[in-house]
Amino acid sequence: MHKKSLTIFVVGVLISTVVMIFIYKGNKPATTDSFYARAEMFQKDDPFARIEYERKMLADPVTGEIPDDIRARELLFASSLPTVESVSLNKGNFAAWTQRGPINRGGRTRALGIDVRTQTAPNITIIAGGVSGGIYKSTDNGVTWVNKLSPSVIHSITCVAQDTRSGQENTWYAGTGEARGSAGGGGALFMGDGVYRSTDNGNSWTLLPSTTNGNVQSFNSVWRFVNNISVNKTTGSIFAAASNVIMRSQNAGTSWSTVRSTLANNLMSEVQITSTGVIYAGVPSGFTDAGISTSADDGVSWTTITPGGFPAVYGRIVMAIAPSNENIVYVWVFSGAGATGTQLWKYDASSTTWTNLTVNLPATVPPVGGINAQGSYNMIVKVKPDDANFVVIGATNLYRINGWLFHSSPSSAWIADMPP
Repeated sequence: MHKKSLTIFVVGVLISTVVMIFIYKGNKPATTDSFYARAEMFQKDDPFARIEYERKMLADPVTGEIPDDIRARELLFASSLPTVESVSLNKGNFAAWTQRGPINRGGRTRALGIDVRTQTAPNITIIAGGVSGGIYKSTDNGVTWVNKLSPSVIHSITCVAQDTRSGQENTWYAGTGEARGSAGGGGALFMGDGVYRSTDNGNSWTLLPSTTNGNVQSFNSVWRFVNNISVNKTTGSIFAAASNVIMRSQNAGTSWSTVRSTLANNLMSEVQITSTGVIYAGVPSGFTDAGISTSADDGVSWTTITPGGFPAVYGRIVMAIAPSNENIVYVWVFSGAGATGTQLWKYDASSTTWTNLTVNLPATVPPVGGINAQGSYNMIVKVKPDDANFVVIGATNLYRINGWLFHSSPSSAWIADMPP
């Protein structure tokens, strides 16, 4: 009985196989390519058809074969393609940039300081501050970084400054709170909670009790927004541009007094100091002491030096003193008017004269992005240490001035842009 059943089963399998072969041959496509024949037989998710498709994509159209050295040819061709830097960042002699970090958790680096005692690579100490990332320290010229703030404290760092007096170089200050925009997007601001101080060269930081109250949810303190900090090298006094005013401490941050302007929410004042103790301050229009002023007696008395032709209405002001000639000061101000919404001025203290460089600010000429300060959210100006006429201004793009004027071509002055 079992033998008969087995025979019936075998015969059934043979008959089924013959039928399938007959059906397959009757519907076989004209092509002799076995891969396509199988693709017709199995209509969905056919791996053979996919393999053949990819093979044909790679094959030489003349021979129908994939060259044996296809990978080597691919790499050779790829090496001849233009790079992103040479095409979309057409920056002439300034095309080569090296990333220094901190990355991943940096939180948009806005503050940066280099220890004046470390000037030779690779042993250069850098202190960096991120608006949403905290304070980072590198002792190997930016190769590695260590976050120096606890996760439980305020991390909205906007500026850092070193006390560069002899014997005081281990002391650093860092301000918190950004009054324009944030890394979170949407134009929101980041409130801070005062000024950090380090006395061990940036290894540990403590909020100065005179600047913090722990309530960062509301604007109830001048220390909610600290735009810049500078230390007077001749006196040791600390000056902070905070919430539209200029604050001064003559006792390492134990106490403070207002020396310029009046308190205002969400506005940015500015302060810069030469190595000989000449102070420059900037205050937005519409407030007490508005404009540009200077002091040579540690902020006791001030002289307004705002130039004629300065915008009638203006907000954020950023300044830079030329290290090689501290009589030269550059002032970049946001007005919201004109081609770039900004004005650029140069002041010469030796002759008390101003030069308006606004006409030379670069316009947008594709593929160059032009100046876009995004409502003063991103503005910076710096001067090359050994050339008082070599100036770099940065917004969403980075430009250089050489000899007071931008280069004749916007693309030749364009040296970097915002990452895509």
